[in-house]
Amino acid sequence: MELDDARFTQREQLAQRQRGRSDLDRQLDVDIGSTSLTLRELLALGESSVIELDRDANELLDVFVNGTLIGRGEVVTVGERFGVRMT
Repeated sequence: MELDDARFTQREQLAQRQRGRSDLDRQLDVDIGSTSLTLRELLALGESSVIELDRDANELLDVFVNGTLIGRGEVVTVGERFGVRMT
């Protein structure tokens, strides 16, 4: 089974488990990356500080529902807000 097929299967399984409970709220999180900082670097952060993350700018973001990875997507703007276009 290819990775895309596995992702589709995971999404379908998640959808089947959620049927009948579709009006319940779910927590959706999007992971844009992470990094490690020393305590010295952390304490030096200020208003204009930029923190470099471990993900390339053109790399897809991980999308989670209640802590479970459900897919990947790219950052888009929706009016004045950020959004994620699922891929």
